[in-house]
Amino acid sequence: AIKYMKLIWRFLDPQPPKDRRVVPKKVEGRLIKHIAHNCELLVKGAVSPWARASVEFALDSTLDPETKAIQEDEAIAFLIKVSKMSKEVPHLPRWELEYAVARSYMVDNDDGKVTLDETMARWKQFDTFYRSVQHLGRPDRSTVGKLMQKLAFDEGVVRHRLSAMHDISQLNDEREFGLSYAQMDALLLKYDYSVERTRLFLLGMHTLKH
Repeated sequence: AIKYMKLIWRFLDPQPPKDRRVVPKKVEGRLIKHIAHNCELLVKGAVSPWARASVEFALDSTLDPETKAIQEDEAIAFLIKVSKMSKEVPHLPRWELEYAVARSYMVDNDDGKVTLDETMARWKQFDTFYRSVQHLGRPDRSTVGKLMQKLAFDEGVVRHRLSAMHDISQLNDEREFGLSYAQMDALLLKYDYSVERTRLFLLGMHTLKH
């Protein structure tokens, strides 16, 4: 009985593994402000949430490929490039331009520079992929972008995760389990994003409850 109660509790409030990185590693505040100042991102002398996110993203996108050490100068150059490009494509949300520049840094930087044309090609690639997964529960652009960054821009893996979440969300709605997005994501993570294993677990717990 105790064993079943523990299982039911985990069903109602599944916990992600302790080593799961939910919150990105925070960088020292003074470094963030210093970089934001150099890139003219401060608002009345303060670092706004969007500016902090931009700096942290730039630092993460320009880590030394071998040592994974922070490269302050590279991060500043990244943000200056984004700011310059944003004047050429003002219709793009800043985070989408940052995403495209980061992707271009990974793919097109063999000659030591990243051009606007290369960056826009990467943005169009993201936009095409985003449109191709809209049948999977209509995920928003931010969700798709964050998954792409988290999963090393692997479209196949991102599509699989979106599909798995869509299938489990449908089951959640049909059976009225009442699970939140975070709970479903934690369960999928626990079962390595296997829809069938997650489905069997949920149906089994549902049977025990009734």
